[in-house]
Amino acid sequence: MLLLWRWQNSGVSWGYQLKDENRNNFSVVQLVDNLSVGGAEQLAVRIANGRAKAGKPSYLYVLRESGPLADRIDSEVTLRVLNVHRHSITNPFKFVASLIDGHKKFSKQIKADNVTVVQSHLTHANFWNLLLSITGVTVGFPTIHNNQEFQYGSSGIKRVLTKFAYKLMLSKCGSVIACSEEVKTSLAKELNLGKVQERQLVAVTNGVDIPQKISSEHIEQTRSEYKLGKETPVILGAGRLTEQKNFKVLVDVAKIVKAQLSDVKFIIGGEGELRTELETQIAELGLQETVLLPGNIMNLPEMMQSADLFVLPSKYEGLPLVLLEAMASGLPAVCSRIKGTVDVIEDGKNGVLTDLDDSQGMSNAIIDLLVDKDQRSEMSREAVETISSEFSFDNLLNQLDNIFKRGQK
Repeated sequence: MLLLWRWQNSGVSWGYQLKDENRNNFSVVQLVDNLSVGGAEQLAVRIANGRAKAGKPSYLYVLRESGPLADRIDSEVTLRVLNVHRHSITNPFKFVASLIDGHKKFSKQIKADNVTVVQSHLTHANFWNLLLSITGVTVGFPTIHNNQEFQYGSSGIKRVLTKFAYKLMLSKCGSVIACSEEVKTSLAKELNLGKVQERQLVAVTNGVDIPQKISSEHIEQTRSEYKLGKETPVILGAGRLTEQKNFKVLVDVAKIVKAQLSDVKFIIGGEGELRTELETQIAELGLQETVLLPGNIMNLPEMMQSADLFVLPSKYEGLPLVLLEAMASGLPAVCSRIKGTVDVIEDGKNGVLTDLDDSQGMSNAIIDLLVDKDQRSEMSREAVETISSEFSFDNLLNQLDNIFKRGQK
């Protein structure tokens, strides 16, 4: 951190100046820690694919390891797995040595690929992007996906240092990108930003495409993979199995709903550290045949069109990509009323909001929607319309391009 402080106060301008003739066709890297099935990682893959599809040079750099999302990367995108590891700052010598080694790997690869812009996702990748920006290797655009960026994964001195690093990003990177206006507001408040610093923080609202509708035969086939009857009501949840996603509440909801609708099935797609706890809870409530934990659902778009409802009981979010995907698929959503969901859901119109941790309220909403097919159909139509008009993926790509251009001047 002393090294970063000296760079911050050196008065040297490290900005990479893009030549005018390259300003509309510059190379962009999406930088992620790994290719696990998370919202931020999926967004990075989609941005890389979208730029490649538009005929622009597009790269995806992975810090540590590949993963399931590798299969979703278009052939026109150049994938690099760098095997870069950063040691903890609690061991200063190893920490500095890992920074030097990682910086060499990045510099060599970026030079070879003739990259000018790096957009990073999540904290670990954002730290590396800061280092690359400070040292003038490229222009960095760290991206924030959460309304509580400093409330998880760090505490005490680590949280202080993390906030210090994010303030540095605002002065040394092209811009810091927030995935929604609410995330931007939350970050500005957390960092106690002044007006000058806040101008370097920009909101680019998450967006998704409207998927092609799949056939009834395809739906039947998708359901059969999970041994679901043709008429069985299916409630879908998806996300990492962590405290943030709050799936323990969804298991409680399943018990209440099951008491009234015996044939109902709940599917929670994802992996994470709470799998064992969730399995135990499901067993204790006798819900082994009702609540399924299939792991990461790699055909999630098809599953969304094959389900009846989507449920998001999260404790906090940024602007959840999985919710936008569900709505784009025409899947009515029942969500906890938190920042992030209230930016998308108009209660009773394109979805339903219930109080956080209110398992009875969420159960009532699910039962009402399952019973009232007409309301489900109307809510489905409104959900698709919301995504089409307010959360377009093309609009996201255009906004990013404009920000990348401005950030390099």
